[in-house]
Amino acid sequence: MAVTEVKTYVCSDGATFTDKWTADKHEQELNDAAFAKMHGNVSTKAAKWLRTSYSGQRLREKHSLSEEGTWRIRGEDPNCDMGGHHYQPELGTVEGKLLDVVEHAVNLSGFYTWGGGGDISKVFIKKV
Repeated sequence: MAVTEVKTYVCSDGATFTDKWTADKHEQELNDAAFAKMHGNVSTKAAKWLRTSYSGQRLREKHSLSEEGTWRIRGEDPNCDMGGHHYQPELGTVEGKLLDVVEHAVNLSGFYTWGGGGDISKVFIKKV
């Protein structure tokens, strides 16, 4: 008879898994859902971009999700390697509350190409 060792991974909600990848994925889903709940009616898609992407994290550091303004939306650079030309396609400029803008942006065709998502920046229009 042989003894078999089984590793168990326990997530914050008490769910248990025998492989780390599945446990990590479950924990990320819990974090996305908690973020979405904390910020009102934000979708988990928008919550995930805000919480895990570099652009989303920087945007939250600079602006409140309830901030009103004019926002520039650019898609993700489709060239994910270091060779060739790089650009972020213009997807539009919109007005509104940042949270609503994020919801709109993550659902635009071209915002995602290989997984990281595009970016959103506040636009200041100078009247002359």
